[in-house]
Amino acid sequence: MEILNPPLIRQIANTVIYAKSKQQQREPLCENLKDMSLNINVPLLVAGDFNCILSLGDKKGREDAQDVRKYANVKFIDTGYIGSTFTWCRWRRRHEKRIWERLDRALINAEWSQKFNDTMVLISFGIALTRQMHN
Repeated sequence: MEILNPPLIRQIANTVIYAKSKQQQREPLCENLKDMSLNINVPLLVAGDFNCILSLGDKKGREDAQDVRKYANVKFIDTGYIGSTFTWCRWRRRHEKRIWERLDRALINAEWSQKFNDTMVLISFGIALTRQMHN
């Protein structure tokens, strides 16, 4: 992860996520993210493997919106991405339909967006890297 910090920015915060695979085990993470989104007032970046989809467009192959509802009250902005739409795929048997999901992402708060408004995730070969884009 590369974060370029101009000298005028005094403080930033970042958190790396590797979430549990089971939905019930991710609930504390969701609560922590809600608290962080409401209580941290410096530029904040939260990036990593959330192990769940956060919008219906993050999944292809089977409909499932359980996690989308859980994260609805988190006040973060998804940075978007450059590259592959999905970061994970499951295909166990030939007769099964493949399931594609975007599990890796970067979320930012409003303060980060104001200071680094063109932050995006670069997804390459299934690995998500956070990169600050510059003009």
